[in-house]
Amino acid sequence: MPRPKREIKPSTVRFIAMLRALDLAVISHGVSHAQLERRLCDWLAQGQQAQARLRENPGDADRERLTALVARKNDV
Repeated sequence: MPRPKREIKPSTVRFIAMLRALDLAVISHGVSHAQLERRLCDWLAQGQQAQARLRENPGDADRERLTALVARKNDV
């Protein structure tokens, strides 16, 4: 009796595509997965700190730079 064909969810396809893209990025830049993970975590932390500063002092002189850090965190 043949097995029924599984339906693949779009989120699964996006996740697999992201993993393949990540692997290609690691290979093309000659870094390890751990180095890339550390860099992404640093970007997330910087973005979270920028969000906190923007909440505490919305008229900050560094508003443009902080907004860029938040945008990068959201992209990650």
